[in-house]
Amino acid sequence: FCKAFAANKPGAERLALMKAAIANHGTLSKEALMGKGWDRHLFALRKIAEAQGVLPSIYTDKAYGTLSNIVLSTSTLSSPALDGGGFGPVGADCFGIGYGIKDYGAQFTIMSYRDDLDDFMETLHSALRDMRSTLDQFNKA
Repeated sequence: FCKAFAANKPGAERLALMKAAIANHGTLSKEALMGKGWDRHLFALRKIAEAQGVLPSIYTDKAYGTLSNIVLSTSTLSSPALDGGGFGPVGADCFGIGYGIKDYGAQFTIMSYRDDLDDFMETLHSALRDMRSTLDQFNKA
């Protein structure tokens, strides 16, 4: 879906891929809520192992290091009781993004230790405009 938008593919293709990405995100979110997310399990097992003074080799493997380098860490902050909020970055290269969906649109709070935060925010805003434009194109039809 991201590649289709970046390559300026036709609107129908972008819309179909965006809908598929949304469905997949919903599935992954539900699985994580049901305890089926792999990262949380491995993190907990690592902390238990460290407390016992051992560290299994999986945690020093290059592949695990790559998977553990979280660049986007997000949290939904959608509740009528919340008017904003934040979600901090979990590493030096990470963007922490708290977001909420409101009746009038979406609200984001973005934090990072990086020095390109303004660029990231503009890119996010541009991507949201592109998605909105694609949706509007087909909602009017």
